[in-house]
Amino acid sequence: MKPGKRLPLLWAALLLLAAIGVVTLVHPDPIPAEPPQATRQPVTYISATPTAFQPVMTLIGTTTPRWFSEVRAPLSAKVTSISPQLEPGTLVARDTPLVQLETTQLESQLAQATHQLKTAELALEQARHEQTVALKMLAGKHSSAYARREPQLAAANAELTQAQAVYRAARQQLEDARLVAPFDALILSRTVSPGQFVEQGQVLFELVASDAIDIQVPVSERQWQALSQTLPQTLPQTQSPAPPDAEVMVRNRQQYSWPGTFRYLVPQADAASRQRQVVFSVSDPYHAQPRLLPRQQVNVDIRLNEHPAAFLLPSSALTRDNEVWSITTDNQLRREPVTRLQAGFQNQLHEESQGVWVAFAQRPTEPRRIVVYPLDSMLPGQTVKPVLSGRADLKSPDVDSPDIGSPDVKSPDLKSRYLESSDLTETGLNNADLANTDVESRP
Repeated sequence: MKPGKRLPLLWAALLLLAAIGVVTLVHPDPIPAEPPQATRQPVTYISATPTAFQPVMTLIGTTTPRWFSEVRAPLSAKVTSISPQLEPGTLVARDTPLVQLETTQLESQLAQATHQLKTAELALEQARHEQTVALKMLAGKHSSAYARREPQLAAANAELTQAQAVYRAARQQLEDARLVAPFDALILSRTVSPGQFVEQGQVLFELVASDAIDIQVPVSERQWQALSQTLPQTLPQTQSPAPPDAEVMVRNRQQYSWPGTFRYLVPQADAASRQRQVVFSVSDPYHAQPRLLPRQQVNVDIRLNEHPAAFLLPSSALTRDNEVWSITTDNQLRREPVTRLQAGFQNQLHEESQGVWVAFAQRPTEPRRIVVYPLDSMLPGQTVKPVLSGRADLKSPDVDSPDIGSPDVKSPDLKSRYLESSDLTETGLNNADLANTDVESRP
């Protein structure tokens, strides 16, 4: 190949080598890949510390009269007199006259019975006299009982006994024509009018005892176990006076309240529901306004014994299984079962409960960091990133700064402490569990 033809090839080779050298010098060294860092899930929590708390169990019961009586007509007769003040809702004392029935026929029967009684007494005296004469005539002689007038005297005694019984029955019927109140009572209904002719057995009045009224409350076995530690302290038969914390209050739907006492426990469970019946009592329920009337549904608030270490937690912190998630000092999740004591104070402005009082079975006095919004994806021992909640820690409102519409749970008075709220939720020991959520609900 001629030298003139080799020169372009040489230049091309040089240019290619120069390009390769430039590319080699310009290209950076490869950067080694760093291993991915593990990301920790952020979890919102609140700080909770134990405090002494006295829970209140709220149960639902029905008022029943202590004594119920239907005043019925003892005979068929005309009503001669009745007091116009005996209207339903009127209080009457024992032996107060209610109705007077016509007694003409009864007076005739009593007069006839009196005549029979006097005749029998005369016959008895005659038989005794005849026996005395017969015994004198038969003195020293062998004679029979008939001759000694013994059967005749026995028959006269029997006739007198019969006449006395008829007289007492006639007199009792005459007295029964004047119907009176059998005990201190409240008139529930009146179905008789002056001048009315009533039949025997017809209901004229319905009365209930006015000195007390009973409240029948069905309770489960778990509720009774909690109540049994407090209710014996309220028994009126105890030798020592009841302590001030053994207190029972009865509330109606209008939030009027009456102090009550524990009366007795029905010894057998209901055949259908398998629940037991606890009976409470309220004294003088009709002597003040408003009245606590029979056959009404009421709430019974029973203050239980004080719990030394209770936590007030937000309702969202509890799962459906009554468990909470706490964060350890190593920022690891821990699942712990709790026992519901009572719903927290009620905020009527937002119509929602502000928390739940609970107690821990393990390490009950240890302060905790409680997860506010537990998730289904959480696992025990999982490392998380704690984030303090921006909401204020739940606490019971005090006297200086009361919550709107909520009872003062620090007040020693049960009525101002628990009963001013118009919707006091039942406790965890109640027959209606509080609604909870185990999914996150963002504010």
